[in-house]
Amino acid sequence: MFSVTPAEVTLNSKMGIYVEIRANSQQIGKIVEQWACSILTGNERKPKPVYWANIFGNFITPTLQFNFPKLDFKYLWQKGVPSMPIAKDLLITNTSTLDTTISLKIDPPFSCPVEKLTLVKDASDTVKIEFDPGMKQDRVSDHINGKMVISHEGHPHKDTVLLMGEVCFPNLQILPQRIDFGCILNDTSKKKYLVLTNISEMAVNYEWSFLEDAPILNEQDELDHMDQKGKKKNKKKKKVLPINEVFDILPVSGVLQPGQSENVEFTFYAGNGINYTGMAVCSVDGGPDYDVPISGDSNFVEHRLSVRELEFGEIAYNESSTKDFYIENLGKVPFEFNINLSTLSRPGVVECTPITGKVIAGEKFKISVKFSPGIPDNIHECFLVECGHFPAERFTLNAVGIYPAALISLPRIDSQAFQVDFDRTKAMLENHEIHYNGMFKGSEAVKHQPVIPPKFPDKEKVIIKDPIALEIEAEVDRHTLC
Repeated sequence: MFSVTPAEVTLNSKMGIYVEIRANSQQIGKIVEQWACSILTGNERKPKPVYWANIFGNFITPTLQFNFPKLDFKYLWQKGVPSMPIAKDLLITNTSTLDTTISLKIDPPFSCPVEKLTLVKDASDTVKIEFDPGMKQDRVSDHINGKMVISHEGHPHKDTVLLMGEVCFPNLQILPQRIDFGCILNDTSKKKYLVLTNISEMAVNYEWSFLEDAPILNEQDELDHMDQKGKKKNKKKKKVLPINEVFDILPVSGVLQPGQSENVEFTFYAGNGINYTGMAVCSVDGGPDYDVPISGDSNFVEHRLSVRELEFGEIAYNESSTKDFYIENLGKVPFEFNINLSTLSRPGVVECTPITGKVIAGEKFKISVKFSPGIPDNIHECFLVECGHFPAERFTLNAVGIYPAALISLPRIDSQAFQVDFDRTKAMLENHEIHYNGMFKGSEAVKHQPVIPPKFPDKEKVIIKDPIALEIEAEVDRHTLC
């Protein structure tokens, strides 16, 4: 709190001494301490107090008052008008009961010509604070925060004045920030769009251009050169195309008012199996240049079906079965596919899921085929698989619709109509006009019959007919049910 110098001294006869008392405290207000003066004489080992003194101190923190606790600066770009520093006056008043000497420290782009200032009690002085917007070289609108720190000589207390500078240039927001056309079919074109938005406080005048430092490779040309044996040989050399023959931008220039947006169309004219890269630059009058990378590739479409025919085998005529096949993209160009079911003999016999889609480069797409016979018969159906610009491919489906049947060894009540159907069906079987493959043929049905005992009457044995006759009767019954 208080310190006495010197703290210890030897006095000779008629000798005097001056004592210096220093005050050093972080506390504010009046502080009282007691100081004792002790003396040691002769051979005494313990000093005796001679007198006591009370020391009083009143500690005061320097205080300053400002006409503005925060200074705001704003710069608006104007065409043809050079940027100049913006100045504002700051009034500083010493409101403490003691004089103070202050040091001013400020960060760029703010500046103050005064570095040190002495203010007596209740005195005021004005300092000029400047903001230089020209230090913002990238011409991007921004808010710059700073502060001026004021230090007091001989005291640790500091005062702070907040500074905020705003610079406003013609600026745009571009979404998306790059254009990638992906891979498209050779010798075709594709369009993509981006959105320009004026996010500044003034009108924006923009213009698009291309950087020419990256040549575009396209068509091939032949160049004669000499090989190691001195013979001429043809070597293929790639021609260089200007970037503006590969990419196009519309509109190429325009004016946007504050808050206004506009769609910009990019067109890619593909060549033959070549990758294209470039850079489009949107230049803003008074603002920055915006670089938009653009890229595109061209190739041919190559696809493959995992199978072109599905065998479903035997299916109950009132049930269904599902099998899968895959459409695989072997090239770099994505393509769309469509399953055309217009070639089916009747609706509902075949369902494909999904019926349309897009196959990405290097991937394969699963198609589920659901087959519902609906009738007990040999069924042959086909549908078309359309991939990209290629001709449609035929896809064949084969199945046998079956139905539950029982063989009964009871005599049939033959009628004239049944006999006519029997004779017609027999002729069709002999001419191979019927290819139905039922679960049980006549011969198979006989195998499943129990063995007739030897002593069984002969008239009962004739109930089991010839296998061929059983097959004909089964076909007659099947056609009758259908």
